[in-house]
Amino acid sequence: MQAARFLGCPWHGVLTLPPSQMSSVRFLAAAAAALWHERTLDRAGLAKLQKRRLAELVNHAVTHVPLYTQLYAGMDAANAPLGALPPVSKSMVMQRFNESISDGALTLEAARAFGGNRATIGKLVDGSLVLNMTSGTTGHVGYFVTAQSTWERLRGTLFGRLLRHFLLNPFKVLKYGPWNRYRMAFVTATGGHYITYRLSLRNPWLSKLMMHLEAFSILTPLAEMCRGLNAYKPHFLHGYPTFMEALAHEQLQGRLNIHPEFVSLGSEPFTQSARAALQAAFPGAQIAETYGTTECVCIAAMCKFGKLHINEDICILESVDAQGNPVPDGKLGTRVLVTNLLNMAQPLIRYEVGDQVVVHAAGCECGSPLKSMKVLGRSDDTFYLKGEDNRFHAHTPVPFEVLFLEVLGMRQWQLVHETQNQLHVLYTREPDVTAEAVERALLEKFSAYLAQNSLGSTVKVRVEAVEEIPRDPNTKKIRQIVSRVPPPTNADELSGPWRLKGHSPSSDG
Repeated sequence: MQAARFLGCPWHGVLTLPPSQMSSVRFLAAAAAALWHERTLDRAGLAKLQKRRLAELVNHAVTHVPLYTQLYAGMDAANAPLGALPPVSKSMVMQRFNESISDGALTLEAARAFGGNRATIGKLVDGSLVLNMTSGTTGHVGYFVTAQSTWERLRGTLFGRLLRHFLLNPFKVLKYGPWNRYRMAFVTATGGHYITYRLSLRNPWLSKLMMHLEAFSILTPLAEMCRGLNAYKPHFLHGYPTFMEALAHEQLQGRLNIHPEFVSLGSEPFTQSARAALQAAFPGAQIAETYGTTECVCIAAMCKFGKLHINEDICILESVDAQGNPVPDGKLGTRVLVTNLLNMAQPLIRYEVGDQVVVHAAGCECGSPLKSMKVLGRSDDTFYLKGEDNRFHAHTPVPFEVLFLEVLGMRQWQLVHETQNQLHVLYTREPDVTAEAVERALLEKFSAYLAQNSLGSTVKVRVEAVEEIPRDPNTKKIRQIVSRVPPPTNADELSGPWRLKGHSPSSDG
């Protein structure tokens, strides 16, 4: 493999260090660069950096990636305005996967085999590529790769921006070290090649001197999860907002007893109810939202003043209308186009993301020159299921998504809470897998989940193979987790953080 062509590391060929040490250098240098750019660059400096990195990316894509060689045929792509370049979609990239990889370094067949093998979780494809999977709102499983060196730079940027409050405070930095490592807990899906789990797996050896990372499976029953977190005592806690809201309830009820100084959230909308619950449960913590995708892990991170700043030095985010025209700052767009400026292994230039965002002009009390944004897109539902204790419990979207990703042979799926405690699974399958095999696997997974959550005798699941799953008429996406059952209105029957005084499940705006 000619991995060196898309390593994306400015020190390649200059420094000669063992791979583990180079990984640390890239990670720490990227974190330092993230802090440096935010403190020293103005809008003109950011534009200059973006322009240079975009030109390098486009030149590489035209030369080494057949998809873009053909897509940009007849264009002077390197000198064309970004808006003149045709966008790409997930379906296009997956249909032409082999042509989307630099120099044919990986095939879709190999990606599927690697992604479907539990023994490969956390490992590198061919020793140099990081593979991440997503189902996404298109309903199709996606496979996306990044060179390990580029992954460390992206990861370093994310940690640098997310922990800016910590890294720029010498008193906090000196507080931690080998004698007292900064403990970071990631409550996430751990059973596959998922982006957040990958973030928690590789901790370069130099950073290990100061911090320790631990992943906690979101499929773990809450009581066991609380015991694990109580023993770990994290300084930093990251997770999905819907699940973190459930953890906040456990803290308020005394079953969870941790005191993180920083709580970060991502991958789902951060609702008013989740914010209220977390603020009540962890009053001493800074609570921050992140925004990223499997295709570009660190699009934005929130500062201490509550603004979600776009990482414009490593990506370009365009908010556009239904016709693909740019939307002015302050206005809601129809979808987002993201360009990952660092990924040369599988370039994603003007890649379509279905989320709707409002981009705000630069200007913040924190002094950052980066623009900020607000996300309004992602819209899967939380299910309120009645358990064997005769009370309603919240079941958040992510564990269900993990369950489906572990079933091989499905092309698309949708889970609908049709009537109280009646779940309906719709799916389409790959032609080389029988419906019987898919349905058997689905029912086994659901049976285990329901039993683990004390729902085995109260919830029924119906599985149905269909030719096509209906899409939302407005967004044209498949809503994968859909509830047609309203939240219970009797607070005495509920178990969750919405039982806070003056707060109910319907209070989110």
